[in-house]
Amino acid sequence: GGVPTSIRTGEVADTVRRLLRNEGYRGAQVRVEVVPYHDPHRATIVVHAEAGRRTTVTHASVRGQSPLQGDAVLARLQATPGSPFRERALTAGLATLRDELRGQRYYTAIAQFQPTFSADEAEVSLVLTIEAGSLVELRVNGDESVSVGPGAALIFTVALRGSQQSGNTSIGNETTPW
Repeated sequence: GGVPTSIRTGEVADTVRRLLRNEGYRGAQVRVEVVPYHDPHRATIVVHAEAGRRTTVTHASVRGQSPLQGDAVLARLQATPGSPFRERALTAGLATLRDELRGQRYYTAIAQFQPTFSADEAEVSLVLTIEAGSLVELRVNGDESVSVGPGAALIFTVALRGSQQSGNTSIGNETTPW
């Protein structure tokens, strides 16, 4: 009999703390309690969470070269001054922007951010970097209607528009979505 011993209260607390942190509650306090039932093989896990103050964006800027407008990017990602800092949503939004740029033939596009927190982590200043990279035109035997998707195994010549450079590149079983 007794309280179930396989409950990892530390892992439960860490998971809840991480979820709250990703939503902007960087100082969340979490405590987990195991409350046994009268049946000795059952228990209830009670999570006590004090979210605390939510981190707020005080400054945000976009740098880099891309066809996207900085103000529109900040609004779309809800990263404008006064907004709550939601790291998970920001990371997912930047991944979507990067994938959209890659869908427009900017295959080397990157989208990332660098936060700078105040000492008490109540405020954050964000620098978003959106680099579209070169617009790439793919041709195979002169055919411009090449579609490249996940898992593609294709050898092609890359001609960078606006550049004199051209080189042979091989792609095989790429894990990065285009």
